[in-house]
Amino acid sequence: IHALLPSERILISDRNSGFYLFKFDRDFFLNQAISDVELYPNPVLDNQSFVLRMPYDKTNAFSYELFDLNGKKLAEESIINQSFSELQAPEVSGLYFLKVKYTDVFSNEITVVKKLLVE
Repeated sequence: IHALLPSERILISDRNSGFYLFKFDRDFFLNQAISDVELYPNPVLDNQSFVLRMPYDKTNAFSYELFDLNGKKLAEESIINQSFSELQAPEVSGLYFLKVKYTDVFSNEITVVKKLLVE
């Protein structure tokens, strides 16, 4: 195995099956800012904005639903071509739940529920 080529490709060989050349996206693995869905600031002031950020900057499509404590859906949206969105907090203080769906880098569909505290 040789992985330090200027082309950022990886060379692998073995005696039985031959020689392989793989492309490796080094920046993708080195520059991962977060590994979980983030809400910030959290807590947020009522009627102020907050950011919903997906894990890995390569996640470029997701959807969310915002629920109150009674399970009433207050908002929903699908976002494409970006890994974050600025959202408006509810006007009433309290605890809310944000259900986020996205596809990870391995094509697995992920659903995450985050708590959002509005003060």
